[in-house]
Amino acid sequence: MRIAHIDSLKGFLTIVVVLGHIIGGYRESHLLSAEHDILRYIFNFIYGFHMPAFILLNGYVARYAFVTDEGIVKVRKLAIQTLNLVFVYLVFRCIGQNAG
Repeated sequence: MRIAHIDSLKGFLTIVVVLGHIIGGYRESHLLSAEHDILRYIFNFIYGFHMPAFILLNGYVARYAFVTDEGIVKVRKLAIQTLNLVFVYLVFRCIGQNAG
């Protein structure tokens, strides 16, 4: 089940994250003078809300993904998702150890 306004909000937040990374790159490159303090304010504003908003939205939609309308937890689906996340974590953990 898709919720259009939630999808739109997640799309907006994704654009804001990209904008934050672009501003962060400009700030770290020191290509702009100190007169561009507005970038610092925008950067701090974006990083002050975007991750909590993503976590809040994902927690909201997780109820629809892992719990039935009757309130029963979809244990099999939850277990498969958990194993997928553990697998991805282990793969990147191994890659990180071998790279460094």
